[in-house]
Amino acid sequence: MVRTFLDTRGYATQVRTCARQSEVIEVIGDKDEECVIEKVGFGMAYSEVARDDHRLFFDAFRNCQIPGLRAR
Repeated sequence: MVRTFLDTRGYATQVRTCARQSEVIEVIGDKDEECVIEKVGFGMAYSEVARDDHRLFFDAFRNCQIPGLRAR
């Protein structure tokens, strides 16, 4: 099965979902180094998004900008 996802930059990426390890190995083939580079790149980009989300959340929290929360 092929699914389309948006990456962290908003670009559509098609990904074949696999149920078994043998299917994953078949898809990756001899491109294991390329796969690792892609995964590391995704992880690095995602960590930037997570850090930014964390900063935005705590800025809003500290400034009492989250509805339903009250200051102590």
